Amino acid sequence: MATVFKNNKFFPQNFYLNCNNNLEIDIYAGTICSEAVQLSPGSFNGEMPYFKFYLRYCPPYEHEKYSGLRRLQEAARSNTRFKDEYRGYILIDISEWKGHLTEELFADVTMSFLNDMSGYWKYIFASPGCELSEDELSVLQRFFRVKELDHISFSNPDLYKTFFDSIDNNHGIHLSSLTQNLFRRFIPQKVMRTKESVIAIENDFKSFFGPQTNVRAEMMADYLKNPDGFCFGFISEQDMKIILRINKEEITL
Repeated sequence: MATVFKNNKFFPQNFYLNCNNNLEIDIYAGTICSEAVQLSPGSFNGEMPYFKFYLRYCPPYEHEKYSGLRRLQEAARSNTRFKDEYRGYILIDISEWKGHLTEELFADVTMSFLNDMSGYWKYIFASPGCELSEDELSVLQRFFRVKELDHISFSNPDLYKTFFDSIDNNHGIHLSSLTQNLFRRFIPQKVMRTKESVIAIENDFKSFFGPQTNVRAEMMADYLKNPDGFCFGFISEQDMKIILRINKEEITL
């Protein structure tokens, strides 16, 4: 279980993910949304607890052509199951606005609109490959609280760590911290509590990855969605949809 929200309260609700690549963003966004759904199920009515939206940059001299907010409204309507305003998270990629967040179209027009919709929508901002400065982050925080998140801590990690150390030491199967987080995110701790399960996963890893292998995160995603794998049966339908949506072509590890 991750610890994004404290004291079983759905607060803070909005985040900026200080992450390097799209797979890492997917893992963290999925973790945030899974916890949020448990804490406040009434805050969600979409096909998925979040959807991605790429906010294209529009220079000031073309402000009349700015279509970002109209496109966002259309995306929200297409992601709700009912004839109602979309409720849930929107993962907004603002990387094109790097260096331009203080411009009126973003700082005033866009952020004011997002604030008006914040009774329905919650936001996860991301700028893969380009970290925001303190001044740029402050633009996101003008109208509502946005928590910067660059690491998700998982409680009781020893069950996982023991296993990761074991396969590394005994078989040379090394998992990066991102790959380990991906495994933790989708495989519940109860699976790691029996010797039989751990041995089954170990055999899976030896067969799927082979010995002396540095397992990248996208390789782990391929394993988790493999119906012949031992772990496949422990992944919920909702989580499997998240895994299947990971776009490996956008990953730069």
